[in-house]
Amino acid sequence: MLYGGAFLLLIPVYLSVEDQGFWFTLMALGAMSRLADMGFLNLVMTYNAHANVGKDFSEREVIAYTVLWRNQVIKFVFPIIFIIGVLLLSFQSRSTLVFFSWIWYVVTLAIIFFLFHKLALLEGRGEIARSHFHKGLLYLLATFFSFLFIIYFQTILALPASLFMAAISVYFFSKRSISFKVDSVLSGERRKKLGQEFKLLIKKTSLSWVGGYIGTQGIVPMVYLVLGPAASGLVGMTLNVFVAIQNFANVFLLSIAPNITKLVALGQIQEAKSMINRGLLKALITFLLGVSVFLIFSIFGSNWLIFDRVLIDKNVYFLALGFLFQIAIYSMAMIMRACKQEPLGPMSFYSGAIGLILLVFAMVAAGQSFIFVGFLISSFIALVWTAYIFYRKNFLSFSSDDLCARGE
Repeated sequence: MLYGGAFLLLIPVYLSVEDQGFWFTLMALGAMSRLADMGFLNLVMTYNAHANVGKDFSEREVIAYTVLWRNQVIKFVFPIIFIIGVLLLSFQSRSTLVFFSWIWYVVTLAIIFFLFHKLALLEGRGEIARSHFHKGLLYLLATFFSFLFIIYFQTILALPASLFMAAISVYFFSKRSISFKVDSVLSGERRKKLGQEFKLLIKKTSLSWVGGYIGTQGIVPMVYLVLGPAASGLVGMTLNVFVAIQNFANVFLLSIAPNITKLVALGQIQEAKSMINRGLLKALITFLLGVSVFLIFSIFGSNWLIFDRVLIDKNVYFLALGFLFQIAIYSMAMIMRACKQEPLGPMSFYSGAIGLILLVFAMVAAGQSFIFVGFLISSFIALVWTAYIFYRKNFLSFSSDDLCARGE
């Protein structure tokens, strides 16, 4: 919330409308790092949590396997992300500054992916506070550097520069304070078994992550391609205001995810359900309060520069309701994934694709007036579909870790 708020306030002051469009387009393209993840980091945390309560594989085996996986992703996936970004950016720009900013941004995201793998292992150990400290430090430093570099550069170069400085600082700090023994203890049948199990789950989570990307982050690049950087800047700024509010609200769910995984691994299912219900209630109330504050300021402060750079129309209500649905979906997904299950892949992919298709129709038919109606409809479909899976698999009535053996 703090990091997002920094550039949301400064961009309208120091960047042009077109540069604002490039800024949020780079951010949306950079979110393809989620496709490098594909749920990998969540699986690292889950497997290490199970390892630390004496189930399945040992921590050394989990580390040995996931380090190899992480290195392959950095070596092969991030270059593909860079190439896709170059191709999309070239439709509306030939600026050297834009492409230099993009390659710097991709390198920075790869460093963060490397760092977050270590933190996922740490969370699996139960050292949640230490992990959150490092993540908080990353975005605190990124906020500080954003203030400096946006004012100094007054170009989109501030985006990769600020995040890079923060990532490098936290990386070297964590290198000294967090260490894991990496060796080659995993071999033979154990390696084969873990590999088969891990790859099966990645295949299932990949659909969820692809769907999640195209359903939310895919909006800004699509607007960039069809309507140009000025329009993508308005859409990107509006979307990121709501993403910032959602992220702030989701703290009440994200912060308990490692505890939920540990409780499920221990078979303490009722405790996990109670914790999720409390977290969901806090998240929903916080989100609604955040949206209310935004609407009040948009009405009484409509002459402020920031409100000249966002969409203040029916799109706000489409976004608010859509993100409300997304928070509810995430709460249900938490307990499924804690059991090393991923039944939401097809739902996420198809609902995201529907949203993107509706976005294109909306732009052709009405320009910017109904940009986020596709997001609202896809979020509603996703909520109904997720609730159906949740209730059909009887997630509300289980009372032991038997659920984890019923997995799909």
